[in-house]
Amino acid sequence: MVRSSKLLFQAQEEGVVASRADVLLQVNQAYFNALKAQALLTVAQRTVSARQLASDQVTELAKNKIKSELDVNFANLNLAQAQLLLIETQNSVQASFAQLSAALGYSDVHAFRLAEEPMPGPPPLDLSQLIQQAMRDRPELVSERLTVAAAKKFAVAQRDLKLPTLSALGPAGLVPFNPQQVAPRYAAGFNLNLPIFNGHLYGALETEAQQRAEAEAQKLRSLQDAVVRDVPTAYLDAQSAF
Repeated sequence: MVRSSKLLFQAQEEGVVASRADVLLQVNQAYFNALKAQALLTVAQRTVSARQLASDQVTELAKNKIKSELDVNFANLNLAQAQLLLIETQNSVQASFAQLSAALGYSDVHAFRLAEEPMPGPPPLDLSQLIQQAMRDRPELVSERLTVAAAKKFAVAQRDLKLPTLSALGPAGLVPFNPQQVAPRYAAGFNLNLPIFNGHLYGALETEAQQRAEAEAQKLRSLQDAVVRDVPTAYLDAQSAF
């Protein structure tokens, strides 16, 4: 039971590491999403300015019978599309700021002035090494492995309930006035407990503990399968982005 509790404590510590890593990931994702939204907003603003200028030019040329009304309609359509894009990117910037504010722990939306980050280098080439590193270092896998070990120790503890126990008993005391007629006496005894007739309680507890250990082992396997699936996906996404 003590070993099981210690392993569970270590598993909880790894859970804290996993939560911290998740927070860092969310902040990084929200930061770069906000950078992307700001960049798209700049593009949209410049597009509106350029298409506004083109629309004004075509309109003037149409007044001088150099361009047709069809050209004016196409120019105005392009301008309207750019204006719609500008509205969408403005909304995306506000949404990205809301996401970043939430990731940083703010209860309301903050506006940020974000600094550009330098481009990273190319992703590593050895995918199998990345998978091995993830299987070894991912905190949720480490936590689940410790949980499986704790569950197995707990199952052993439940099995040991069916074993006999031997306890020793002995009285001790002091007669304050030490009368002569009371001679010193010493006594000791042993008690052997055989857990036989308990309605198969200990057997049921052992079976339950073993089933829980098996469930945790299957959960660990599911997490490992997810890592084997997610790491190559993230690797390919990183290569495509680069």
